[in-house]
Amino acid sequence: PSPVLRVRGYRIGWLLPWLVLAVALSTTALEWRGERQDAMAELKSDFDFRVRGTHYRIDVRMQAYEQILRGVKSLFITSNNITESKFREYVKSQHLEDRYPGSQGVGFAAISPPRNRSSNNSATRELVSSVKYIESFVGDALNKVGHNFYEDPVRRAAMEKARDTGKAVYSGKILLALGDDDPSMQSGFYMFLPIYKNGMSLSTIEKRRASITGWIYMPFRMVDLMMGILGETVTDIDIEIHDGEEISDSTMMYDPDASGAGGKPDAFFVDTTRMDLGEHTWS
Repeated sequence: PSPVLRVRGYRIGWLLPWLVLAVALSTTALEWRGERQDAMAELKSDFDFRVRGTHYRIDVRMQAYEQILRGVKSLFITSNNITESKFREYVKSQHLEDRYPGSQGVGFAAISPPRNRSSNNSATRELVSSVKYIESFVGDALNKVGHNFYEDPVRRAAMEKARDTGKAVYSGKILLALGDDDPSMQSGFYMFLPIYKNGMSLSTIEKRRASITGWIYMPFRMVDLMMGILGETVTDIDIEIHDGEEISDSTMMYDPDASGAGGKPDAFFVDTTRMDLGEHTWS
């Protein structure tokens, strides 16, 4: 016979099947919760792995671009007679657009003699840096020969930092058009590497400033660059790149799905990392 329970004089044997069901459901719920936690932990592990992988791929590619500039710099170090044809021939021989897609080209901006400029009835001497050579990978040249980079405070700041440190330096965020045939604007930046007079001492900032002759540079448009590094955009992970440490729409340099600063609000996981590249910070 079935067991009979008595509570305060009542027979409750009929409750036993429901108690068993409740226990079974509770056990199932606990097992489901444990499996869900395991699944989320696996997703988090995969997410962290992809964050590290993305960081690594960007870092390695940008180091490669820096080495490209150093290779072009060696051309200036080993020769005192660089011409436009020699410059273009060297850059073309590297097949950079095939090996490292993403850059828009390689150029050389030379220091020009200071020019007088009248301002508020006083004469000032303004330093000029004009594009001398440019080998574009995208058809139209991004910067016309003779263009003065020093007129732009963002590029000028990067050029002066490169001059003073002797290192490759990235500019801040700049809006770049592809060329005359494609005037659409896209966030980007420049990488500058200084060129000094051969045989001069570069042991101090003052000596580097006195010896500067120009800069090798590469312009990058962010969407094109990231396509070259990361390939086709994926749909299950949202990658943003910001200029500096601030996360905002104004600092946004790359956001392929246009979700806005901070990404998608329903994301399972969010991680922010800082990358120090070319004396500059990306988030």
